Amino acid sequence: MKKVFFSVAALAALCFVACSKDEDKDPTPQVDAPKDSIVVYRDVVFSMDAGDTIGRAFSTQYGKMYTDSKIPTDSNAKYIDLVGGSVELGTIFFASPDSLRELEGITITGATKTIIQHNVTDTTIMSPFKFDTLAHASTLNGITVKGDADFDGFEYPSVLFFQNARGKKGVILYKGMARDLTTFTVDIKVQY
Repeated sequence: MKKVFFSVAALAALCFVACSKDEDKDPTPQVDAPKDSIVVYRDVVFSMDAGDTIGRAFSTQYGKMYTDSKIPTDSNAKYIDLVGGSVELGTIFFASPDSLRELEGITITGATKTIIQHNVTDTTIMSPFKFDTLAHASTLNGITVKGDADFDGFEYPSVLFFQNARGKKGVILYKGMARDLTTFTVDIKVQY
């Protein structure tokens, strides 16, 4: 019995000494970013007009929508990728955050350029069905995003391409407009 007790006590002491070094710190986990991942944002609602009820500036980095008065004025402004709006009844657009001064006098200090392609007509490249099945970032690597004009908001579902200042490419699935024509809803998929 003494041998068993001594053996257990010695083993416990050895484990305690081995686990309690002077340099014992919480380890920082090394997490490798998935190389072929897509970040998905579903049912993102954009306001068609300026205001502070529903946002129209979206960050794909943080997955956050900002109303006009809550748009960051610090270094986080560079993470706003998409700004939505409307120029006339039923015609919506996405704008690059750095071009907002043209839209209702709003500016985002520190805004970066996002290239937006509203008209994606080649369904062999992307379509609403292909959007739903899009699961790998590498699928977007071969797409060249070409900036263009706004599109008719009554044609849905439809897809749009964008590429933010960090080089991340994404696809927007335009799902439709609210009956009162004040908001529109999209799903967004962007490279991680």
